[in-house]
Amino acid sequence: MDKIKFHNYLLDIAIADKSRVAIGNRHYTHFFGAEDIIIKCCKEIGKEIKASAPNFLKDKLNLPKSTIECWIYGSNSFPILRAYEILKIWKKVCKKSKKEFD
Repeated sequence: MDKIKFHNYLLDIAIADKSRVAIGNRHYTHFFGAEDIIIKCCKEIGKEIKASAPNFLKDKLNLPKSTIECWIYGSNSFPILRAYEILKIWKKVCKKSKKEFD
């Protein structure tokens, strides 16, 4: 069976959003519902670094730990670009392949 690869248009929208420099340097393109994926990534990152993933990510993303925890617990929506940054960190730290990342 042939596979069809879809273009990730949400990332394009988020990049365009960032280029507008939103009020307070916040980006408007957010989403809910990816907590399971981010929790999985954080667990894998934590195992690799042998430390708390939110503590590690706060330094990498230059964000308060509480913001990252709110994303993990689904209390706040995710900015698409921040979710993508977490996935890039997960790919690097956990030595994931391009196929796993895509």
